[in-house]
Parts: sequence; C-alpha cells; structure tokens
Amino acid sequence: MFSLVLTDVLTQTYSGEDSLELSSSDNYRLLIVIQGRLSMQFQQHNSIAEAGTCTLLLPNHLCSLKVHISSRLYLLTFISIEQQKSLGATDQLIKSITGKTYLPLSNLIKCTESIAHKPDEQDVLLQLHKQQHFLYLLTLLVEQRTLEEQQVCFDPNHAVEETLHFLHNSYSMNVSVQQLADRAQLPRWQYLRSFKQLTGCNPSSYITHLRMEEAKRLLSSTNERIWEVAQKVGYDDEQYFNRRFKQLMGMSPGQYTRIQNHQQQVKDWRGITQLVPSSAKRIVYDDASTLGDLLALGIAPIGASLRFYNYEPVIHQLERTQDIGFPVNLEKVRELNPDLVLLSRYACEQSPQVSEIAPTVGLNEYASMHNRLRKLGEILGVYDTTKKWIEEYDIRCELIWRELQTRKSEKETAVVLFYDSNRELYLMHRNRGLLRIIYHPMGFKRDERIQHIRPNHGDYYIHIDPNIIDQYALGDRLFILVRPSNNMRSAKKALQSLPGWSTLPAVKNGSVHFLSSHWNSDDAWTSSYTLNHFTRLWS
Repeated sequence: MFSLVLTDVLTQTYSGEDSLELSSSDNYRLLIVIQGRLSMQFQQHNSIAEAGTCTLLLPNHLCSLKVHISSRLYLLTFISIEQQKSLGATDQLIKSITGKTYLPLSNLIKCTESIAHKPDEQDVLLQLHKQQHFLYLLTLLVEQRTLEEQQVCFDPNHAVEETLHFLHNSYSMNVSVQQLADRAQLPRWQYLRSFKQLTGCNPSSYITHLRMEEAKRLLSSTNERIWEVAQKVGYDDEQYFNRRFKQLMGMSPGQYTRIQNHQQQVKDWRGITQLVPSSAKRIVYDDASTLGDLLALGIAPIGASLRFYNYEPVIHQLERTQDIGFPVNLEKVRELNPDLVLLSRYACEQSPQVSEIAPTVGLNEYASMHNRLRKLGEILGVYDTTKKWIEEYDIRCELIWRELQTRKSEKETAVVLFYDSNRELYLMHRNRGLLRIIYHPMGFKRDERIQHIRPNHGDYYIHIDPNIIDQYALGDRLFILVRPSNNMRSAKKALQSLPGWSTLPAVKNGSVHFLSSHWNSDDAWTSSYTLNHFTRLWS
C-alpha cells in the first residue's frame, strides 16, 4: 500500500507581469494555473501554462515562472508514504501524471478551492476532507492522461495544427523548428512538409506573421512605445524590429501608428494589402455561407447575401440587414453607403467595381472557422472579442464531450452522409460544421477504411453510388444530412429501399440519425447553436 499526502498549499495572485523562482524541494509539487497565462522554464524546457493546466514538478527540480497577465496560481506540495511490499507503486503513479495536463476549469476550480480552504488544525474531519479533494484531483489527472493515451488514431495534420495553436499563444518566444517537430511527434522533414501544406509557408515566416499582426494590433490600440511593442512580440532589438516591420508593412512602426488613428492596413486572402477604416460600422458582407461569423461576434451587417438565412432563430438577428443579392448587386451596395465591404473569394472578380463604392477586403470563406474569426478580429478591431469567443467555444466542445463519454463506447465510429434529391448521396469527410464536433478528439472515430479513401485536398465530400452504400456507411453510428427543402420522410423511405441498407451496422444498432443539413453550416453562429443542441441530435 502507498499514500500521497498533501503537506502544504500556496496561493499566488498577480495583477500583471511578474516573475517567480521556485527553489529546489525534496517533495513533489503540483503547479496549477486557474487564471491567466505564464511561461515556465524547468529542466531546460520552456513551456506555456494557461488557465486549466496542471504541471507536476519532481523533487529537486528548479522552476522559473514569468507571469504575462493577471493570473492566479496554486502550488500544492505533497509527499509519498509507501510500504515495503508496494515499492515502485508511487513511481508508476507519478510517471503517469508527470509533465503538463489540462483539466476543465470547472472541475479544477472546485477542487483547488476545497483544497486551499484552511480549516482549524484541530478539526480532523475537515482535514480529511481536504486530503480527499486532493486525492480526487490526482484521480482526475490520471484519468485525463489515460484518456489521452487511448487516442490511438494519430493524425499528422492534426498534430501540426496543434503546434499552430501553440504558436498563436507563444509567438513571442524563441521556438526552433526541431522543438515544434518534437511537440508534434514528427520527424523534422515531415513536420516541415505538413506545415507548408497547411499554411503555405515555413514556421519562421508564420511566426513572423503572427508577431507582426500582434504588433499592428498593439500599435493601433494601445499607447505603448515602439520598444515596448517590440519586446512584447518577441524582438529584443528595437532596430531589427523596425527594419522587419518596414520590410513587411511598407512603412515604419511610427508611420503605421499615425495612420491607425483613422485607417489600418490589412491583407486579404490573396496577400494584397488594403487600407480600411479602423472602426467600420456600416459593413456589407457577401458570403452567405459564413455570414454567421459576424453574427457570433455581435455584428449585424447593413447588407448581406441572405439566401441561406430563412430559418429561426437566426432570422430575427438580420431584421435590419438588407439582401444584396447573389451575385452581388452593385447598385444595391451603393444605395447602402457602406464604409467597408467584405467580399468572398467567389465574388473577388467584382472587387475593382465594389472598391469604387467603399474600401473592400477579400476573405477566404474556405478557411477554417477559427482562422476566419481571427481575420475578422484583425479587420474589424475586435481581436479580443474574437479570441474570447474561440477559447470559450473550444472549452464548451471539450466539456460537452466529457459529459457524453458514457453514451458511447471508447472506439465508437461514425459516418456522415449528405442526401440530396434524386438519390444523390455524398460522404462528408472534412472537419467542418457538424463534423468538427462529431470528430472532436474526444468524440467519435473514423473507420480506418474511410480514413484511407479521404483525399488530402479538394471538395468537402465524396460522391458515392447509393447502390453500394454498404461500402461507405461503415460506422457504428450514421448521421444523414438532408437538405431542408427536401421532405425528410421521403428521404428516409428512399434510403431504406437501397440494397444493403438493412445490413449496415448503424441500422442494426438503431443508431441512424436523420438531420436537416443546416446543422452542418460551418459559420460560427450556427456552429455554436449546433453545439448547444448536440446532445439531443443523436439521442
């Protein structure tokens, strides 16, 4: 038998930038971040710890912390008591939680507050409750690590995407390509190839772009001096920062700051720099498929293509938005007198004519939802709002799937099909819209046979012959999307008459779900709405 006993609890709160040195200790220590973000350096490794992270520090380990923003931390110190016949049991447990682990904030806050409570030392019952909460926290850490290790399907592109998320939070640090490749658990050559495929550039250029975008934001929205901005985005040498900024932006940071009093420079999806208002209010948005990105940020345009938005509850948010038609009706746009027009890639051919009416920026409607929102945050000056929305959406996804773990088996697979009229059937395979939730790392898996036929690029779907549906609908669970204009009952009847339908695993399990295809819209508003109702979509 062995026991882990909590011996000390330290609570630290910071209102801004600060630093802390954790000296060597003979005991185990668990560093928990409840609020904020900080950089950690221990055992010659650099790491970023954000709200929700727990990091185990082994005995005799030094640790340096640099706090970036308002933060709250807990440092739990504990010892191991082990009987002779159980030697090695503690090591096995400690090994399973060594390093950094993320836990949902709701669980973490509840545990740490109970642990940090200071009962009367004479109150044995409260002391036992405190130890009980501590052991429960360790149990959550072990369960989370076990769950992560059970994610057996390793997707290189997903691993690289994770490093992109890391860079968005750590661009001010000096990070080497090898460190990024190690983080993705990929050989350097494979990491660089996948990175180039996903971003169109190398890691160094990508980091420079992130730094410059943040520098532009700070120069246009704060009163910080240029040398302060340079250091915040990762440049110790102000002169080098000035040269790089001018090389990439076509003007010095000082010139950029003066311009930003009224206008800002942004790059469209083609990489072309455009000069637009720094606080646009009258916005026209032409892409109907991603209009919900604006709505999710609380922005209703004065004009938009409304051909997909004829259903409740979104329609009431567009009461004051006028339809600009499809393709864009230039006269209608001119009547609206906008101060900014956001055009899709589809409508980019009209950009010269539209830009004569108002400043115009081309957006990439095919980019991921997260990247589209970041771009809107940059263009519209709502960067912080956008960042908060993305973080909250990702946390909600994880919390929902944690609650749903008991409703599915560990390796349960799912397939998503789209049924159109005239028996047209498509296999959906890109992680967009509803599929982004279904194939969440904690969600359903793809059958390996489906994984093999997915193309790396191209359309979001694969047209399939309905007569061989049994070769594609291989999942334990089957989601079938039906166009809202089609009759759901007719669609069910048509599919149920297909040869091989009754032999499908999902049909035998009673796990077939027919849904309106509007649930699969990839815009941010619909994605959030779908997430709110996801638990009942497959109940």
